Amino acid sequence: VPYFPYKLNAKSVEARQRKISPTIYASEFELINEEYNRFLSYLIDHKLTEQYERYKFDLSRYDEPARSFMIGYSRPVIPSKKEKYFTRYPAVSLPYEGAVAYCEWLTEQYNNTADRKYKKVKFRLPTLKEWQIAALGNPKFTTWELDDNIVKVSVPKNDTEELSKDFREVPVKGNDIQYPWYGAYNYRNKALNSRGCALGNFKFPDNFKPCASPRIQNADGWNMMGPIGTYFPNGAGLFDVVGNVAEMIDEKGKACGGSWNHVPEESTIRSINTYDKPDAAVGFRVFMEIIEQ
Repeated sequence: VPYFPYKLNAKSVEARQRKISPTIYASEFELINEEYNRFLSYLIDHKLTEQYERYKFDLSRYDEPARSFMIGYSRPVIPSKKEKYFTRYPAVSLPYEGAVAYCEWLTEQYNNTADRKYKKVKFRLPTLKEWQIAALGNPKFTTWELDDNIVKVSVPKNDTEELSKDFREVPVKGNDIQYPWYGAYNYRNKALNSRGCALGNFKFPDNFKPCASPRIQNADGWNMMGPIGTYFPNGAGLFDVVGNVAEMIDEKGKACGGSWNHVPEESTIRSINTYDKPDAAVGFRVFMEIIEQ
């Protein structure tokens, strides 16, 4: 569908992009409620009712009290200094077709914005290989095949040290690299740090409270989704590539990286999670392909 013009802040969109390859960029954050609601409001304002009904948040799978919570979570609100609501939390419970349509809408609006940096781009969902390389976060990757790459890691002399000045290059294959913080080699397959605090937003048993911080009531600090940018970014500057919400790829029904509702072993840079309809554990990250500089 050709969309009506919309006053897009191209500079703001560009500022959130992180370089993966010379022509492929990815948004530093998962798409948030504020951004997806802006798209839905646009559809309403321009009386694109059929599209709105297809792409709106789908809460049909929830019973009370979960339904009421999800209505409040996803509703369009204007944040204030006192109350941020859930505006900067990842958009979830939306259809795959809605994610695709959002990317198409953003593409058309950006390419028709006067003050844009790039002549022509395409915003879209990533392929599986693109997502995995972005999640790896190695700026010097040499191939889109995850296991054929070599990464630089810090190897401590013993298990009690976390970092070392001893850096070496190791192949991804055969080194059990599961998480984007593999740069600290002893943590390449661990979801908790030495204090027992989670390095991402994952699913832990209700009685599992290992974190030493008195301010955190459970392993990762969140019962469900957390706000974007809560944890450290990976080497490419991308936040929450594992955990928080699983991220759709261009294959319908498949999302990567696990979520708040997946245990750490299901929330790795290799994890491919499946979903059959809109889900509170599934969102998406927008990738940008440069067509013309």
